[in-house]
Amino acid sequence: MVLVGAAGVAVYYGIVFAAHRLRHRAYFRATTGHDVPALRAAFERYSELFCDDARPGVRAHLSLHEASVLAQEHRWREAASCLERLDVHAAHPNEAVGVASLRAYVLAHLGDDAGALAVIDDVLAKGTAEERAQMTHVRGIVLQRLGRNEEALDLLSIPRDRPQRAGSLFYLGEARRGLGRFDEAVETYENVLGLPGDSEWHRRAREALASLQRSAPFR
Repeated sequence: MVLVGAAGVAVYYGIVFAAHRLRHRAYFRATTGHDVPALRAAFERYSELFCDDARPGVRAHLSLHEASVLAQEHRWREAASCLERLDVHAAHPNEAVGVASLRAYVLAHLGDDAGALAVIDDVLAKGTAEERAQMTHVRGIVLQRLGRNEEALDLLSIPRDRPQRAGSLFYLGEARRGLGRFDEAVETYENVLGLPGDSEWHRRAREALASLQRSAPFR
């Protein structure tokens, strides 16, 4: 049956919009999980919605999400290349902190902690209060990796509105361990192990605990 007239057009676009919204929701539901193949599949379906949209803002939006998926897949160099191609000026202002945070995360995983810190400090200098708050723990992680444990501890100890992530908590433990606060480090690593899942951070926390227990400097 062919729908004609204004009513038919309205129904058609209503159906298309509903389909797009469902796929959009499916993608963002996948981003909250830990199933990386499902996230990749959901992103591919999501990107199909905008495959013919040449607007710079849309392309920047897709590049950001593609880089995020690549990072989840631990394809760090590809993620870095994707971010390099991303037109930051075309991205929505609300995504600026997301771009910077992901770039810092990728640079840190590629071993460029100094480069990551420069990106973060740029956000802290120019960003809004909300953006600065979001970048605080990222900066703490990078500072700890650079061996600046006192500064890292100050930032990683700041309470967060959202639940503590295993990575941030692990680096809080590393900062405490680096400062010789071994009892607190042990407690922090144990808190990592108390979080749901069995991620890289759980593995590293177990290894850190085993190392401390072998040397037992905190007893």
